[in-house]
Amino acid sequence: MRERRMVWLAAGLLVAVGAGFGGNAGGARSSGRQHAATAQGVLPILTIRSPRPGDTVVPPWTVRYAIAGLRVGPTHPLRIRVSIVGAPERAMQLAATSQSGVVRVPDDRFFSGRRDVVFTLVRSTGTAYANSRASYTVTNLIIAGNR
Repeated sequence: MRERRMVWLAAGLLVAVGAGFGGNAGGARSSGRQHAATAQGVLPILTIRSPRPGDTVVPPWTVRYAIAGLRVGPTHPLRIRVSIVGAPERAMQLAATSQSGVVRVPDDRFFSGRRDVVFTLVRSTGTAYANSRASYTVTNLIIAGNR
């Protein structure tokens, strides 16, 4: 009897995953609840709440973020790579120690001016998460700083 229950439970789980209840396969955005993981692995989602496109910031400037799909905390920090479109070699990494919060971007003379800034979640190994929602671009940001 117990073995029969386990078989039915496993079959029900396979049906639920096959029907799409186990995640957002392919990384497409769904109109319903967002799922952060699939059978293929973790699909974290990064949201930048501020600054917004077209804003002007003065270094050191504040970035308000939210991370879904990963466990983030003081004992499980995550890195957010900040880079400029067209100049990825000038990237810097900031430590995020909570699911949502604030990080400060220090003054960097190469960041000054009107820029499209890319924020990307990075593993502890230094590699970026591959899914498109682990990266967020703020366009037309004016960074008032030293050149």
